[in-house]
Amino acid sequence: MAAADKWGLTDPRMQGFVARYERAWQDPHGPELKEFWTDDAEVYTAGSPEPVRGADAAAMVDVFLQVAPDIGMDVIDAAENPSRDLLYIQFRCHGTFKGNPIEWIAVDRFEFAPQGDKAVRGYSFFSPPEAVAAFE
Repeated sequence: MAAADKWGLTDPRMQGFVARYERAWQDPHGPELKEFWTDDAEVYTAGSPEPVRGADAAAMVDVFLQVAPDIGMDVIDAAENPSRDLLYIQFRCHGTFKGNPIEWIAVDRFEFAPQGDKAVRGYSFFSPPEAVAAFE
């Protein structure tokens, strides 16, 4: 069994994913944020009735960057269930929108194919009113 990392994760796939996630959000304009998903991934976000699929999952970052170009995320915690290929990342999202600071806490749940290091499905959990109010 692998040694635990700073989040207590033991699966090297999950450790690597969180490390890439943290690095990518240091410069969200880079291509790394689009490399977390498989080509056929499904991403579900709070308040959205339908998932975003495939390449559109990676393109969701561009939507955030259009409305809040300085958006960033700081990982707060991470947890894994490697026997089910699941990873949870809790983070603080922050930036500026229309000159006003915005911030909220969210949790993303990532599902991986067995032995895969890209997510095939994702769920983003946050309070929609909190996030929507930030962008109004």
